[in-house]
Amino acid sequence: MLDKIDKKLVFGCIKGKKRSQEKLYKLFYSYALSVCLAYSKDRNEACEILNEGFFKVFTKIKSYDSKSSFKTWLRRIMVNTAIDYYRSNQKYTFNTSVEKAEFEVYDFDVVDQLTVDEILSMLRRLPDHHRVAFNLYEIEGYSHSEISEMLNIPIGTCRSNLARAKQSLRKMVMENYSISYEKAV
Repeated sequence: MLDKIDKKLVFGCIKGKKRSQEKLYKLFYSYALSVCLAYSKDRNEACEILNEGFFKVFTKIKSYDSKSSFKTWLRRIMVNTAIDYYRSNQKYTFNTSVEKAEFEVYDFDVVDQLTVDEILSMLRRLPDHHRVAFNLYEIEGYSHSEISEMLNIPIGTCRSNLARAKQSLRKMVMENYSISYEKAV
């Protein structure tokens, strides 16, 4: 749902007015960047995704339905742009079976004390295929079959990538916060 200012901006963008596009970009820059940062290795990569995403926003803004949330529509474009970026830069296909992924259960309170920056830092250290699977499943709420279709990988690979992402994140937390295995289980 848009307020009067946002409606004017969107209408100006539909008409191709550069000033409206600039205002919309500035208004939603931080929000869009935060979405892109979750899918990227670093800020430079996030900015590439962001700029490509805003290009799509401005070229597809006529398809936006003003009855729905603009932020939600923008987020969907940024996430899809990040997925496209990942697919276009994917050099290898990782087809590890889900049966080979290790599953361990940890229970420790330090996770509740992590800052957003610390979590993003750990996510950025994950391999691309793990980070994307984690974000799509845990943050965006997609099912394994939906992710499998989006990334054009087998469902087992999707599950494995998610399991390995979680395993890597657990290991990073344990290493960075001096948690022993005995305390973690």
